[in-house]
Formats: sequence, C-alpha cells, structure tokens
Amino acid sequence: MKLFKATLWFFTFCGSIQTHAASAPFQIGFLPYPAFGAERKAASVENEWRELLQKPRKNMPGMLVLNGIKSNSETCSDELFQQRKSIIENARLPVVLSLAAQDWSECLRQDGSNQGVERLNLLRNMFFAQELLLGATAANKLEWSRQAFNPRYRDYVEHQRWEKGNILFATLNLPANNNRYRLEAGRNSEYEDRMVANRDWLQKLFAQAKAKKRQAVVLIADGNLMGNAYLKSGKPRPAVTATGKDGFAELQSKLLKLAESYPGRVLVVSHSETGKIKATLQWRGRIGILSIPQQSKPQIYVMQINPQQANPFAVN
Repeated sequence: MKLFKATLWFFTFCGSIQTHAASAPFQIGFLPYPAFGAERKAASVENEWRELLQKPRKNMPGMLVLNGIKSNSETCSDELFQQRKSIIENARLPVVLSLAAQDWSECLRQDGSNQGVERLNLLRNMFFAQELLLGATAANKLEWSRQAFNPRYRDYVEHQRWEKGNILFATLNLPANNNRYRLEAGRNSEYEDRMVANRDWLQKLFAQAKAKKRQAVVLIADGNLMGNAYLKSGKPRPAVTATGKDGFAELQSKLLKLAESYPGRVLVVSHSETGKIKATLQWRGRIGILSIPQQSKPQIYVMQINPQQANPFAVN
C-alpha cells in the first residue's frame, strides 16, 4: 500500500510539473532585418544585427523569429546569403527564419528581370535543409514540424510549426509585395502553387489546434494578411483593388472561415504597413494583428505570453 501511495504521489507530482511548465509565462522575440539606405553602411548594420543574435544580454526572450535576413538595398547574392547563415548558426538563441519579400521575391538580375523563384529555391536549400531549428539547440525540445514533411508539399520547407505553452505557432511564406502576385499575364505559377500550399497549411494548423485544444494560434508572415482596414471595419479584403488583384484576399477569406469554428484566439504577426516606431498589437474580437516595424537599426521586439490569461499576449 505504501509503495502504491508513493507511486501515485510520484506520477501526480510529475503531472503537476508538466502542467505548470505548459502554463508558465514565456517570451518570444521578433527581429526584422533593418531597412536602410545610403545614410547607413551595410557592414555596420550587419554587425549590429550580429551582436543582437550572438552576444548575451539580460532579459532575452527564449527564442527569436527573424523577419528577413537582408535589406532591400542589398544584393541577393549567394555570398551574402551564406554570410548571413553563418551569423545565424552562431546565435545564442534558437532561431526561426520567416522569409521576407526582400529575401527573394524582389530580387532582380543585372538585366532587371526577376529572379525570385531561383532565389527562393536557394534559400530553401541553404537555410532549411537541416532537420533542426537554427541557432542554439534548446528549441529542439519543442514539438516542431514542417509542411514539407508531407511529400505533396515537400518544397515548402519554410512553412514551420511549433508549440509551447498550449500555443501553436507557425510561419507562412507571404511576401509583403502583394504576396508576389504579378500583374503580367501568365507569370503567376509560383504564386498559385504557393497559395495551394498555404491553404492546406492553414487547414492543417487549425485542425491540429482544435484537436489538441490549443489556446491560440499565432501565424507569422512578412505581408499583412489581415490588412489594417480589417481592424476598423471587420470587412475582408476586396478581391480586386484599383491597382489589380489583392494577393492576400483569398487566403484571408480562408483564415476568417477557419477562425469562425476555432474557439481560441488567432494572432497574425507581420511587418508593419504604417512605419511606426513601436510594435503594435490590436484586436478585433478573437483575431489580433501584431505589426512589427522595420527601423534603420536592428531591434528585437519582445512579446510576452502568459497562457494562464484569457488573452495571453502582450508586447512592450
């Protein structure tokens, strides 16, 4: 009987530790690559970015999401990508890379033609070939996956998912330049294929979040999937605007439908469209938008997450 009671106490104690760990507050940082022009030297910006990644400091978040690895004013060369990869590999924190438009979608050849697809394939092979997260290895303990583990979507290694504190996090490849929808006729095969993958990815993410009764889903991308107008009016993006097709409208419609049947909160993290200095977190019902601004100097924006709260998200 004493042995039974001791065994029962042990498993109860272990269970309480796991429950506490699942509900303990934690932090996640967002580090967009700076947007800079002739007023700043690329090498100086890179050194500042390196220091944020590699030098220890107080009150650092548990992991970092990198929103892009280069500025629009920089080349899209193999050498630059390899240089940035070497910096990330020596980061003191676990790192998740969320690709931005300037990383691939806006890349041009010397003759002015777009080389986005070629650069995207290179980035996939260079940054996502390994089976573990980049940077420090602590995050390898996370429940982590990729859409590419499904053979049908094996190319989409940049679509990553992980879970912590009863929250499901995921990245989507949605470049800010209208999701790389191109106005030239017959030039959107990459966009159309990626949209198929994005729709399937969203479907799987929400199905898993519902099945596991996750408290919230956090979606991280470059482009503002929801659009700032949604916060004011609640109206979805129009499929067609004065300048042509809205490259985000179809996927936003898919997200809104999935959110209707999901009881938890949905937070969409993207680069800011407003150019504000501070990160802003705004809600409309259970759907929130966290806008991460790009500055001329690198800065980490920290989000606090407390799963014990009804709304677990806050930014400073």
